Amino acid sequence: GELPLYYNSPDKGLLDVTNLFLAVPDQILSPDILLLRFLKIDLFIVIHILLFYSLGFWGLILFQKKFSLSFISFLLLFFFFNFNGHIVAHLAVGHLMWANYFLISLFLYLIFELFDKKIGWEWVSKISFLMLIIIFSGGYHFYVWCLFFLGILLLINDQKLMIFLSIIFSILINFHRFLPAILFSKN
Repeated sequence: GELPLYYNSPDKGLLDVTNLFLAVPDQILSPDILLLRFLKIDLFIVIHILLFYSLGFWGLILFQKKFSLSFISFLLLFFFFNFNGHIVAHLAVGHLMWANYFLISLFLYLIFELFDKKIGWEWVSKISFLMLIIIFSGGYHFYVWCLFFLGILLLINDQKLMIFLSIIFSILINFHRFLPAILFSKN
């Protein structure tokens, strides 16, 4: 019932690196962890993955509507997205932060908006908010990969200012997750 600011575990695990709870960028801090107070861990894991899967499926539906995909095309996209053995293996061994994979469909949907129309602050806020969700749910690696992708787009796309602002704002809005790790690394 308390926020643990230090790990006090008898097994080593992360204690070889740090015992500071917030210095681990893969730590899941999304609002759904409040369910842990009421659910067993096994059930929480299933609900957490289903929540992210639902968001990812919603992203696929947005793709289907945006590009007017036929049923067969959507079925192929669905199978490629859902039956990725690499992701299934990570989730199967307990890497819960890999549930962020399902948010990539929403990220790519927003990226395709770059090519459709002139974007503005609304697009920057959507990307920044999605990156906030990714970081809060322990998806540090996915966050970095999305930033790299935005950096490449910054070099090749015409809407450089909005892409640059989305990178800057997503870093600023997520700095609270990087600061403990930065402070720990100075010790």
